[in-house]
Amino acid sequence: MGGECCEWVCLSCNRFLLILSEYEERFIILAAFLTNPIDVVKSRLMTQRDKYYKSTFNCFQMIYQEEGSKGFMKGVHVRVASIGFSGIIFFAVYERFKLVYDKILPKW
Repeated sequence: MGGECCEWVCLSCNRFLLILSEYEERFIILAAFLTNPIDVVKSRLMTQRDKYYKSTFNCFQMIYQEEGSKGFMKGVHVRVASIGFSGIIFFAVYERFKLVYDKILPKW
């Protein structure tokens, strides 16, 4: 009876992980879009000269006044592409490592 319970837990966990992995790329892209304004402000603050921006809030205000809401989405395509490519590489390497690991070490 204990073995059946463990099998059921493992199967339900695997199903959950499969569903999660199907939506993971979408969540990553959504996160890139939602956090891009913060990244734009951080980049501008780090690369400014002569203290153009007085604070983080001031930087948000200046970008919005000078460029509008589109100013916060500058470079979003680069972020989405880099996150997407790194995710593809990560999962390809992870799956390959998992196969090698299963052959080298016995299952518990």
